[in-house]
Amino acid sequence: MCDEWLDDKEAFFDWVCENHYTVGDEQIDLDKDILVKGNKIYSPDTCIFAPHSINTYFEHITREPVYLEKQGKYRMDIYIEGKSINIGYYDTEEEAKKAFIKHKEAAILAKADIYKDRIPRALYNAMVNWKIELSDWDRK
Repeated sequence: MCDEWLDDKEAFFDWVCENHYTVGDEQIDLDKDILVKGNKIYSPDTCIFAPHSINTYFEHITREPVYLEKQGKYRMDIYIEGKSINIGYYDTEEEAKKAFIKHKEAAILAKADIYKDRIPRALYNAMVNWKIELSDWDRK
């Protein structure tokens, strides 16, 4: 947590009161790394409240392909809405990861569209502009 919030709990409470919102009866999570990819610090500049169903899209931002020795292919799955979905079989690990990126970014974009009028503009914009890079696998 940033020093500002650690030193002044009331500042944190005020920020929460100003920024918290509801979307029906859905759980709302405080997130630190949707607005700033890879961020590790909770602060007023990096945090945003997000419906839990959106926040979970960013929990598995990369996923390792599974090498199937008998087939000589890489199987790639994507985890969406609580389900693991097979998106294909690929000749190389890189091809599998690129397919994952395409599908994951599309899923985030579709989710943003569903919530467009119910979430803060900053969250919507972060989702619409979210990019996954092959180098993200190195950050695990």
